Order: sequence, then structure tokens, then C-alpha cells
Amino acid sequence: MIAVLCADIGKVSALAEAGAPALAERLGVTQLAADLRECDELAGATAGGEPPAGQIATNASKSLVRAIATVIKSAFDEAKHEPHHCDWEGNGEALVIRAGTPEGVRALPSTADGGGGAAVNLVRGGKGLTLIWAAFVLEQHGIQTWTHPAHKASVGFRIPMVRL
Repeated sequence: MIAVLCADIGKVSALAEAGAPALAERLGVTQLAADLRECDELAGATAGGEPPAGQIATNASKSLVRAIATVIKSAFDEAKHEPHHCDWEGNGEALVIRAGTPEGVRALPSTADGGGGAAVNLVRGGKGLTLIWAAFVLEQHGIQTWTHPAHKASVGFRIPMVRL
């Protein structure tokens, strides 16, 4: 437990001290989807929709995958004993992932500013430094997150895609 805490503190400290580097690498959206589906945090979750063709700018694809999985797991933890689901959609400009209980995903708007959406508090107490680290990673990638106030076991992501 102490080793995990020290590793998390190191990640947060490194991110806080460094300026945001350019996002020079590219990660295919289908690869991101495949990597997320393999994460333990999403084990047992059903999926709907198909990830769109396209690429995401990043500087550390493994960190990006881990950050998204961490936030999704935090939403899933709000309803541990209910089924979990992830929806994928995109329009060429952004990949939208909505995750949570099936009811929460249905209620969650498709955009952060859609009717009924609310900002996700990724630095709330009791969730550990890993969630704070995830917030830094998502911010570096320009990723918006939101939830539905009546469905805390839901989270949406708008991930900018690279125009080719």
C-alpha cells in the first residue's frame, strides 16, 4: 500500500513540475478501444457502438489508457454490484465514450454541455492520488469529462481526434 502511494505521489509530482509537452505521437481510436477493453478496470462491462476510425494525439498512450480506465473504474465503483456498460461514438472531430450503469449511460448526455450534464470532480477526497494523476493526464490531452447528477455511476469523455 505504501509503495503504491509513493508511486502515485511521484506521478503527480512529475506532472505538476513539468510543462505540458507537445502531443506528437498518434494512437488509433480502434487501438485505444482495444487497450481499454483489456483493462482490468473494465472487466465484465458490455460495449455498444463501434469506435470511429481516426487518431488521437498523445505523448504517452499507456498513460492515456490508464487514466481513462481509472476514471471509468471510479464511476463503476459508485454502483459496484450493478452491470456496467461503455458506449463509443464519434464524428471525425472527437471520440465520445460514455460509461457506467446501463441506466446511467442512457441518461448521460452525449456532450459535456448537453442537457443534464455536470462536471466530474476528479479531485474529490477519498479516491486517492491515482484519480488526481488521471485528471492531469486527461487535462494534458484536452479531454472533457462529465457525469449526470442523478447517476453518479456514469461518466462521459470527449476526446479530441487528429484531423488527417
